[in-house]
Amino acid sequence: MQLLKYLLLPVFTAMLLLTACAGSDTKESTGQYVDNSLITTKVKSLLVTKMGTAGASIKVKSYKRTVQLSGFVKDEVMVTQAEEIAASVKNVESVVNDIRVR
Repeated sequence: MQLLKYLLLPVFTAMLLLTACAGSDTKESTGQYVDNSLITTKVKSLLVTKMGTAGASIKVKSYKRTVQLSGFVKDEVMVTQAEEIAASVKNVESVVNDIRVR
């Protein structure tokens, strides 16, 4: 009985930990969260590098490799440029462009 208790406890604990890190349709797994944080950082960095202060005013969010851009820019060219920059980042599957021209 003792052997069974010492054998099953680690297995049960491992199963519990693995299911806690798993993702679902509405929740990211730990790995997906890290990947999306990296995508967000890369997109934001490229926007600032290539667009200057206009890029800094664009908000970037990532969820399951989909990047959402929002904010205001001065013309339609910048809207398109921001979307192209986001789409060029590795591991981005789609871009939702909610940027508005002011």
